[in-house]
Amino acid sequence: TAADLEAMIADTTESVVWALADALEARDPATALRIAERLLGQGENVTGLIYALGSRLRRARGGPLRDATIALADLELWLRGGADYGDALAFTLAVRSMAA
Repeated sequence: TAADLEAMIADTTESVVWALADALEARDPATALRIAERLLGQGENVTGLIYALGSRLRRARGGPLRDATIALADLELWLRGGADYGDALAFTLAVRSMAA
């Protein structure tokens, strides 16, 4: 059914977001950008990704994650009119910054 398909997509998206958070924690920009592009390519909403990543990163431990959380907060600000470019580019730039 359509509801089952939607649930499967949500489960897949959640696991991909977790993989993105893991790549960010590992400071692996190539993997993080590849995963981010996959999420954007399948039409994921950047605002929803911010929420999912924020939840995941807040549960993680470690100093470098502070910088990733700040970059995520900056991304949210950009999406609320703080940047002159689109959501997808803002997301890509934030992922690059978080993984660096």
